[in-house]
Amino acid sequence: MIDHIKDKFTIPVGLEVEIDADNSTIRMLESAVILPTLFMVISLLIVKFVRWADI
Repeated sequence: MIDHIKDKFTIPVGLEVEIDADNSTIRMLESAVILPTLFMVISLLIVKFVRWADI
């Protein structure tokens, strides 16, 4: 049954993973989370660009 299991987890879409059926494991080969500092830098650049474009 879908969604009626005890152990649930989320798998991010678009990441490269390694699936080992013999050991019942899924290993993510890259980070699924953007670094907070990088996110802040990108956000600031977007805000500055939007303000500049409104002039």
